[in-house]
Amino acid sequence: MPTCQPASGERDEVTARPTVRGVGAAAAAAIAGASGAAFRSHALLLFASAILAAAGGSCAGAFAAARHRIAAFTWAAPALVAAGAAASVVVTTAGGRATVRVDRARGRWRNVAGTAAGDGGAPGPGRLAPTPGALDALSPSGRWGLQAVAPVPTGTRGILFLPGRRLWVHDPFGLVGVVVATVPPVTVVVHPAPAPVAVGMPPVAAAGVATRPAAAQAGGGGGGELDGVRPYVPGDPLHLVHWPSLARPGPPLAKDFGADAGEQRCVLVDDRAGVHTRESFESMLAAACGLVVTGWHAGTPVVLTTWSGTTTVVGARTDDLERGMVALASMTPRAARGAPPPEGPVITVTTRAAVPGLPASLVATGVLVALP
Repeated sequence: MPTCQPASGERDEVTARPTVRGVGAAAAAAIAGASGAAFRSHALLLFASAILAAAGGSCAGAFAAARHRIAAFTWAAPALVAAGAAASVVVTTAGGRATVRVDRARGRWRNVAGTAAGDGGAPGPGRLAPTPGALDALSPSGRWGLQAVAPVPTGTRGILFLPGRRLWVHDPFGLVGVVVATVPPVTVVVHPAPAPVAVGMPPVAAAGVATRPAAAQAGGGGGGELDGVRPYVPGDPLHLVHWPSLARPGPPLAKDFGADAGEQRCVLVDDRAGVHTRESFESMLAAACGLVVTGWHAGTPVVLTTWSGTTTVVGARTDDLERGMVALASMTPRAARGAPPPEGPVITVTTRAAVPGLPASLVATGVLVALP
């Protein structure tokens, strides 16, 4: 599930590490001291002593600043986002008396769709601390103290995972880096952008979506309230035919009954491997997402199932909708398990190229939404 609440960071066990600049300064001091001793040069010895004194003083200052407690928090805003929409990961700190820098997030996001994200842990200890120029400085953010914001790459659907990052304090010369806290990892769910789907309309009326409703699904058939009339679809039972329309020019009409308040909608996603292109598969998931979101807003429970056998029930709660978005974000084409489709009328979301491989009984008893 997405990381919706701020997570606090903890102080890292690692105390300090030299930077490349610090190693260079130590090497310069050692060479100057050795040369001064060999050539009996007081100038070189004084130069080496000055380097060591400056480095020691600045390092002591870095350790002193690191002793002040720093509370770190991180979260994604938002943690559940449609593909292509804007999202950011935010790191904030409070406390401390020195400039705090954070490991950069660029290039470190991982798409772990279909697998467990795990805790990820912090980056490996390494041998040298990063220099201040390799990190992002946290800037003042008013009530939160210091803050760093990085964009989330939402161009690809999936479950994005950002491992934990370290917060650093450096001495004035950038010779030593001290870890003051480690912020926990962040997970962002990038689900398909919902696409509108006109279920129950004839093919000519659904732009970009071919629908072929069966009699039981198209008209509602029964317990709902009469919402009006709709174009007649071959296969509608006789009791749904709007007989007065036969006496007028134009196509015949059928009675359109609304769904019962407690009616359940079953959406079957055709996730069979080898029958869809990548673009059509993404379009199919966007249509399925539109059906789930529409049903959730209407208060109609949606059973989101796949040809490979996974099932997710999306009820009326916000947590249920999040669960459905996670399922859609992590869907990938899979080998068909060979099990029969769900019983009863279902809304099958597939692509036109995959329609010939569907069972005739599935098409006859439900609604077929075939994407180009």
